[in-house]
Amino acid sequence: MLQSNNQKPATSSKGLLRGINITIFASIASVAVAVVLVVIKGAAAYTSGSNAVLASLADSGLDLIASFVTLLSVRFAQTAPDDEHRFGHGKAEALAGVFQAGLVAVSCALIGLSSIDRLLHPRPLAIEGVAISVMVVSILLTAALVTFQSWAVKQTKSIATKGDRAHYMSDLLSNLVALIGIIMASSLGWHQADALAGLFIAIWLSVGAWHIASEAASHLLDQEAPDATRNRIRELVAASDENLEIHDLRTRISGPWLHIQFHLDLPSEMMLVDAHKILVAAENRVRTEFPDADIIIHPDPDEGAEKHGHPVFGEMA
Repeated sequence: MLQSNNQKPATSSKGLLRGINITIFASIASVAVAVVLVVIKGAAAYTSGSNAVLASLADSGLDLIASFVTLLSVRFAQTAPDDEHRFGHGKAEALAGVFQAGLVAVSCALIGLSSIDRLLHPRPLAIEGVAISVMVVSILLTAALVTFQSWAVKQTKSIATKGDRAHYMSDLLSNLVALIGIIMASSLGWHQADALAGLFIAIWLSVGAWHIASEAASHLLDQEAPDATRNRIRELVAASDENLEIHDLRTRISGPWLHIQFHLDLPSEMMLVDAHKILVAAENRVRTEFPDADIIIHPDPDEGAEKHGHPVFGEMA
C-alpha cells in the first residue's frame, strides 16, 4: 500500500494550528471565567452569609471542575500520535463532549424539577441585594464567554467546546430566569413566571444536550463524514488530467482530524515512481480544502485487479 504523505500544501499546518489554538484558548477562557466567578461568589458568600450566593458558589465550583476537565481533554486530543495511538488522540474531545452533555442533562433535570415544584407550590422569591448583584455579574461574564465560545465553535467545530458552551448556556439562562422571576414577582406579584420560564429552558437545553451527545457518539463510533464532504473528496481526486477513479472511500472524524482512505485506479503498466507522483498530487488537492486530513491512498491496477481486503469491510462506496 502506498501512503502519500511526503508532500503537503504549505498552508495546511497553519490552518490546523489556528484551529487548535482557538479551541485551547476557548477552554482556557472557560476556566478563567469559572475561577473569577468562584472568587467573587466566595467573597460575597463570606461577607453576606447568603444561602443563595453559597448555592451559586457551589454551582460555579462544579463549573470550574468541568471546564478544567474539558481543557485537559482538548489538550490531550491535540497531542501528536504516538506508538500506541497511531491515529492520534482526537477522540478525547468526543469524550469531553459526552461528559459536558451529561452535566447539562443533570442541570436540566434539576431546573425542571425545581420549576415543577414551584408551579405546584408557588411561593415568594427571596430578594437579596448581594445575591442579585452577584447574579448580574455572573450573567455578564457568562454571556461574554458563551459569545466567544460560539465564535470558536464556528471556527473549529470542536465537540468539546460545543459541550462546554451548552453547559455555560444552562448557567446563563438559569440565572436570567431567576433574575426575571425576581423582577416579575416584585413588580407584578406573579410568582410562577420563573417556574414557567425555567421549565421551557430545561426542555430546550435537554434537546441541545442530546444533539451534543449524539454528535460525540457518532465520532466515537467512527461515523462517516457528511455526504457533502465525501462527494467533495471524490471531485478533488478526479480533478486531474488522468481521469482518476476512486472506490472504497472511507472517512472518519477524530477531534480536529479527518481520516480519509480510498483505492485509486491506475494503469496496470504504470511505473511505481509515476504512480506515487499521482498519489501525492491527489492528496495535495484534497488537503487544499481539508488541511486537517490524514490521507491513505491504495493504488489498484485498472485491469485484472483481484479482490482483496477483509470481506466484512468490503467495497461499499
